[in-house]
Amino acid sequence: MFSISDFFIRRPVLATVCSTVVALLGVVCILILPISQYPEIAPPSVSVISNYVGANAEVVETTVTNILERELNGIEGLRYISSTSGNDGTSNIVLTFNLGRNKDIAAVDVQNRVATVTSRLPGVVQQTGVRVNKASSGFIFAVGVYAEDGPDGQPRYDDLYLSNYADLYIVDVLRRIRGVSNVQIFGDRQYAMRIWLDPDRLAARGLTAQDVVNALREQNVQVGVGQIGQQPAPADQRYQLSISASGRLTTEAEFGAMVLRADEGNLVRVRDVGRVELGAENYASVLRFNGRRSIGLGISQLPDANALEVAREVKRALADLAPNFPPGIRYDIAFDTTTFIEEGAREVVVSLLMAVVLVVIILYLFLQDWRSTLIPSLVIPIALVGTFLFVRLLNFNINTLTLFGLTLASGLVVDDAIVIVEDIARRIREEGKPPLQAAIDSMNQLVGAVIATSLVLIAVFVPVAFFPGIVGQLYRQFALTIAFAVTISTFNAITFTPTLSAVLLRSNQALPDSGFFRWVNRAIDGIRRRYRRSLSGLTRRKNLVFVLFVLGLGLTYFTYTSVPSSFLPDEDQGYFITVVQAPEGVSLNYTEGVLAKIEAALQAPELDAQGQPVLDDQGQPKRKFPQIENIFAIGGFSFSGTTPNQGIVFATLKPWSERGPGQSAGATIGQLFPSLLGIQEAIVIPFPPPAIIGLGNVGGFEYQLQDRGNRGLAEMGEVLNQLLGAAGTYPSPERPQLVGLRPEFNANTPQLTVEVDREKAAALGIPLVDVFSTLQTQLGSQYVNDFDLFGRAYRVYVQADQPFRSTPDDIAKLYVRSRTGGNGFPGQFGAGEFFGGAVADRPLQLGAIGQNQRQCGPRLQFRPGDRRDGASIATGVAPGFQLRMDGAFPRRKRFGGASPGDFCHGFGVCVSGIVRAIREFYRSLYHFVGGAVVNLRGAVGGIAAGSALGAAVGNGPILAGAGGGAALCRGQRRVHPNWFGDVDWFVQ
Repeated sequence: MFSISDFFIRRPVLATVCSTVVALLGVVCILILPISQYPEIAPPSVSVISNYVGANAEVVETTVTNILERELNGIEGLRYISSTSGNDGTSNIVLTFNLGRNKDIAAVDVQNRVATVTSRLPGVVQQTGVRVNKASSGFIFAVGVYAEDGPDGQPRYDDLYLSNYADLYIVDVLRRIRGVSNVQIFGDRQYAMRIWLDPDRLAARGLTAQDVVNALREQNVQVGVGQIGQQPAPADQRYQLSISASGRLTTEAEFGAMVLRADEGNLVRVRDVGRVELGAENYASVLRFNGRRSIGLGISQLPDANALEVAREVKRALADLAPNFPPGIRYDIAFDTTTFIEEGAREVVVSLLMAVVLVVIILYLFLQDWRSTLIPSLVIPIALVGTFLFVRLLNFNINTLTLFGLTLASGLVVDDAIVIVEDIARRIREEGKPPLQAAIDSMNQLVGAVIATSLVLIAVFVPVAFFPGIVGQLYRQFALTIAFAVTISTFNAITFTPTLSAVLLRSNQALPDSGFFRWVNRAIDGIRRRYRRSLSGLTRRKNLVFVLFVLGLGLTYFTYTSVPSSFLPDEDQGYFITVVQAPEGVSLNYTEGVLAKIEAALQAPELDAQGQPVLDDQGQPKRKFPQIENIFAIGGFSFSGTTPNQGIVFATLKPWSERGPGQSAGATIGQLFPSLLGIQEAIVIPFPPPAIIGLGNVGGFEYQLQDRGNRGLAEMGEVLNQLLGAAGTYPSPERPQLVGLRPEFNANTPQLTVEVDREKAAALGIPLVDVFSTLQTQLGSQYVNDFDLFGRAYRVYVQADQPFRSTPDDIAKLYVRSRTGGNGFPGQFGAGEFFGGAVADRPLQLGAIGQNQRQCGPRLQFRPGDRRDGASIATGVAPGFQLRMDGAFPRRKRFGGASPGDFCHGFGVCVSGIVRAIREFYRSLYHFVGGAVVNLRGAVGGIAAGSALGAAVGNGPILAGAGGGAALCRGQRRVHPNWFGDVDWFVQ
């Protein structure tokens, strides 16, 4: 009868080669596998971005966002839509698709839908274009590019020069690096030819802004004028020459000399009615790096790229470019998320090595023979390294969960090898058989048991791969990594292990009888005897055992329900985020002043008891927060869009090894809270980054308030204030558990409204289109056409100069031409022309969530606290409104992105697999029921105790530990339906 073990035992070279090939293939896969923090679990998303220059949020919402959303609604695989319409004219629609949807195909589908309605969009939007991008999962790191101070103490280059130098010479190089998805410039100041008009000088010459626009369209053109001698040509034609005409203007002087009107020999030029400047296309945001005006480069990676390799290549490219920078330009890494990935991977690898070493030590302690210990010790690395072959075949990556699985598997992959080695050694020692025959006889009896035991173990982990949604995506690699490691170890157990035993073990080999091992054997025998006596005593006190078991269940339930729950614990990722929200209606300069105060708080000196700065050994003031290394502050930018009253500050901490006690990210946030909350000019709240990049914007959890009853923005603002009041005092005003409440909505946004008296305008012969185009051009700027510079095409904008658009009174001084003759200005025909104040405006953020239906409303961010705390405050939401979870949590009646039927299917597969495994192992239904109950209580109790311990030491809840049984028992929890209406399931 054929025996696979016999086949390999008699062919030791073949067994060695097979195991060596598995190990080598695993090493090769390690070198090519991408490395990341977690598996790619963020749902694929596609963004649709457009810009209606000069329009406010309400106009953008009605003329752009609504049209695009109605067309995009119902696209295949669409999970939900969220959109933002900003007062800066931007429309940003993000379409999130179901897990498993191909992002490239989704982007093509979105592009096709957008193309069908492009003709219905305003002409300005069509001119600037609608961009469809595959949304990135986040920036892996950011670079600050700044200028050193010159002899006069001022920066040698302004941000306009820095931005365009980076755009011309740095960005393109970085985008070509393999694995880089996109490079975004923060504080972008891309070149544009700015024609700043003086309305008074225009009116004095009988001109309007539209005349300047028309002149640009006529005179700044690019034409192809053809060739001389082009075919068909005369038979004697001997040359053919291309002709070029300087149609496009290129310099400020050429634009300034452009003729607007020739009147009786007098030429009116652009420089007579304004000034021309090579300025920036966009002044909507500003970036400060370590307290000075700079520009930032945010680098994002492709989903299947190796984050560490991308970071290394980008840093190498920057180092190569730096010697060619103009004198005085420097760069520095602002924040780097790959350091956390690298540090986490290093810690897990260290834990893995420690686990392997401990396994080897314990093996030697019990086997008490170096030859017997060497055999399973060789099996461990082969099984662990060979697992990466299957990781590559399944298109997984190396991440924290993969390495966690290998750490857990390090103790599982030697079980079979130990049993086989011990049995072969026993046969050699007790039966006197030669090693070869002992190995053959042993495997003839054990091969079936080894395979059966491995199948039982694999059956515990494989069903986890069938879990649907985000939870299944998160734990799939963890479970399958263990399953494949066990599979390889089983193959080694029936081939390589007996072969090595036949080669290495000796017939005359005796166990050591030294004092140390004699003491170890006596201790083991003593423990065995005491355990046997304790079991005998407990079997006679069944009632006591049952009472203790019930008490254990009660303690487990109490711990399980009292420990705060979340999707994943907040970790020290080496940086934290500070969100800034200034009052509505303030300028970007105001917000930049707030950013400067935040920088001062982060860089504040340490003071002594007398309030004087403490000096270090070099006589320099010590910093209160020396762990903060870099400050990357963006003004006019937020996660909800580009608005002048908001900002974000990324504070990078020093490496973990250079920080002392109390200098973690969480501790730093807690220490900064009082000083940041003391900034009266704005709401300033520090947050940890999200546990998983791409799921949410900041740490903690988020909710979205929806107006399902079409109650209007004013009532939504009232409901929001009530909700914030309830959240800020939950569960009691004396002991609030929710901090860092930050809404992204304000129903009292200041706005100026122009109401045109249409009858009066008609009587004066002033077309309404001229009135509105004048307002748009003078106040909002108008993109006319392009010009060439440095081999690239840049845009030309026309707008009123700064002094003529600074106050509301300046609007009444803008002139339009009347068909009946003469110039008029809007103040002559405006009825109740201009009024302002805290009137209800469209919100800066208008979102759409829910399956294929638009909803608008603000997002609320909370931290820290239990997710259930946030659920409890939702009970008092007014009728017609609904509070839905956002960020890393489902926004529909879903379980991790799957339907309840999908969940039941996956859970049923898990349960059936475990039932079959335990039933096969125990061979008895009675034993199975008892073992299942005890193991279930042990798994849940172990995780509950671990979570409580983690919360006690400040690490938050723990969900990834305790192996397969724990993952199955703790993965999800039921949420009371009264908390959220129709929302029944949420991912923890």
